[in-house]
Amino acid sequence: MIKNNVFKLVALPEGRDVVDNKWVFKIKCNSDGSVQRYKARLVAKGFSQQPGVDFTETYSPVIRHTSVRAVLAIANQPDMEIHQMDVQTAFLNGNLEEEIYTKQPSGFVQKGKENLFCKLEKGLYGLKQSARCWYQMLNDYLQKVDYQQRPSDPCVYWKRTSCGLIIIAIHVDDLIIVSSDSEMLREEKNMLSQRFAMHDLGEAHFIPGMKITRDRQNRKLWLTQESYLSEVIEKFGMKDCRSVATPQETGQHLEKHEGIPVKVKEFQALVGSLTYAAMATRPDISAALAMISQFASNPSDIHWKAAKRILRYLSGTVNYGICFTGSNDMSAEVKLTGFVDADFAGDIMTRRSQSGYVFQLCAGPISWVSKKQATLYLLRKPNM
Repeated sequence: MIKNNVFKLVALPEGRDVVDNKWVFKIKCNSDGSVQRYKARLVAKGFSQQPGVDFTETYSPVIRHTSVRAVLAIANQPDMEIHQMDVQTAFLNGNLEEEIYTKQPSGFVQKGKENLFCKLEKGLYGLKQSARCWYQMLNDYLQKVDYQQRPSDPCVYWKRTSCGLIIIAIHVDDLIIVSSDSEMLREEKNMLSQRFAMHDLGEAHFIPGMKITRDRQNRKLWLTQESYLSEVIEKFGMKDCRSVATPQETGQHLEKHEGIPVKVKEFQALVGSLTYAAMATRPDISAALAMISQFASNPSDIHWKAAKRILRYLSGTVNYGICFTGSNDMSAEVKLTGFVDADFAGDIMTRRSQSGYVFQLCAGPISWVSKKQATLYLLRKPNM
């Protein structure tokens, strides 16, 4: 914080509120669950901030899972380099526009200046606008060094030079860097390290929630969530369950107000955990999850049984994931293919249809949805 000039000690102006803070300790783990490092952060109690006084805009974009998968698929096709970097204390780099005061950090109160407060010059973890300030800082810098922002996703940047192509995908403080030239990659990483304090993690093996496995010789890349899914299965008491071959029973129709009510919060926690897996690497559970999600506000034992069937399916397929394949032909095109389908009035209560689509890039799915249609389809007899 001292190195980044996060704050300066001043007397508190009359009538100004103080945003309190606390230390938060966290363990950062590797993809296999082992400890990578121990982290200590001074976090502001942002819930006490006043709108219009301590903050205005708070929105900050985060890269979509679809974009991550698309970048990895495109990179794997011609065997491009895929590396990862982590920004150290990223939020401490963003410049604050508002005037915010906080107490001196516990354990680091300067002697003789106990009556002074910290006037924040840079963002602090916990402040509502910190993520936005950091993103604006990084965005301004990347555009200054000739990166172009993708209009389809504001967290994907690219630059083409005589040496080749480089793509940077940003997830808050994690950077996935893809390049067609290893020397260009090294130069760009050095440039970023000179501007920000960075951890160079080398070849990408783990991005938030997903493990990356590459077989460069055979041009294959896998995205899996084995560690995450194992934790979810154990959390909900299904570690020793008998696995099943499908995530839902064939022809199953669930209804409201049937069966014995169960704990709502526990059911919603399970649905939320499964939703993250379905969004990241498991499109095969999307249809079953879309069905049980409709009953999250008032679940019964029948809905709970259907939800646990998904866990039973995952327990037998915990190492399944997405696979992208490449080609030894450097001039081969990256082809996008799509499939869409819907049942006919599949919901027996509302008579609405269930729609689904999947788009594939390099033989692997990058985008998919399974959801109930918003409108009712009526079939009428033709006029005779």
